[in-house]
Amino acid sequence: MDPRSQYMSLLEDDAGVTMNTPTVSGYDDFARRWRKKDPRFLAVKDDRDRKAFFKDYIAGLKQKEVVAKKEERKKIAQAFAELLREAGVHHRSLWKDVRPKIESDQRYQAVRSMIEREDMFRDYLKNLAPAEKSAEGIDAKELERRERREEEVRRQKRDLYRESHGKKNELIREEATLAFSNMLTDHIRIHTATYDESLPFMTKDARWADCERGLTNDERRALFAGHTARLHAAVLADFHALVEDVAFDPTTEFSAVAAFLRADPRGRRLLGLRRDDAWTTDTGIESAAAESAEIEQQRARLERAYADTQRGRRERMRAGLRDAVGENAFVAFSVKKAVQAAEVKAAEATDGGGGSGANGAAAGSVVVDDDVVWAN
Repeated sequence: MDPRSQYMSLLEDDAGVTMNTPTVSGYDDFARRWRKKDPRFLAVKDDRDRKAFFKDYIAGLKQKEVVAKKEERKKIAQAFAELLREAGVHHRSLWKDVRPKIESDQRYQAVRSMIEREDMFRDYLKNLAPAEKSAEGIDAKELERRERREEEVRRQKRDLYRESHGKKNELIREEATLAFSNMLTDHIRIHTATYDESLPFMTKDARWADCERGLTNDERRALFAGHTARLHAAVLADFHALVEDVAFDPTTEFSAVAAFLRADPRGRRLLGLRRDDAWTTDTGIESAAAESAEIEQQRARLERAYADTQRGRRERMRAGLRDAVGENAFVAFSVKKAVQAAEVKAAEATDGGGGSGANGAAAGSVVVDDDVVWAN
């Protein structure tokens, strides 16, 4: 089996990789699980290729899901049409009369929305054979008029349904959002947590039923991602403060402060390590080489974060320096202009005959002009 096939077979075996798995953080989680445990992960040597294959695999799962849902909807529609045929529906049948006869059938219940069921019923009537539509001698204009009237009635009913249920659904969604947010606050404390890994213990929470009823899976994932993003931002802020504590100079090399960063809880939290965790996140390390590789990976992540922090500090210092230089240049320009103005005044006073008397200012003296003191 070629390396790519081996790698893809590992993806297929991993139940934690689904179509909803994020392509970036999801790959990091996948790599953490299998880098040291399964040779199929390292069958593809280049990490960039592994990431690309991972992304392609997620895209393929999503495409398969789209196709599967489309096929499922088609089968449901076909089964519903068959149900209507068995019920003897004809072009003059009314939905309110047909529904009680078929609502206990599984093919009826397979269509989840009440509006969708009625729409399928209307479509079925439209697709009836023309001979059946005109069996009672109804001409085309009369049929068209009836269809327009039925369409208008259906539209009004749809609007009323959406309006009445919209407010109720909005309230349910707001309550579910609050419950899920509180649950995340209680259970998810580290920014490296993933939705799929956290799902087993979240579903045991008594609030999960409300969350599942009021929020879709995508909405819950979005709230989870927002929560971990806020945790990550807080962790980064703490790490920036740590760097400023141990590296006063923004040009300090990482090697000079690495030991301090690794020992401090703020550095450990950046890597998603809890207080008592070892420097390797997985406990099933089978060899010293694997353990060394994991430690090196954690060190590299810490070094990247340190480099980003120091780069930001240097940029802020440069910006502050540029502002200060700009202010100094403005002050120097103002002083120069003031001196030039004072010299002009002194020259005018001398030309006008004002020597050292009461009406003039002697050369080299100080002239007071409004709120500015000029040196001549």
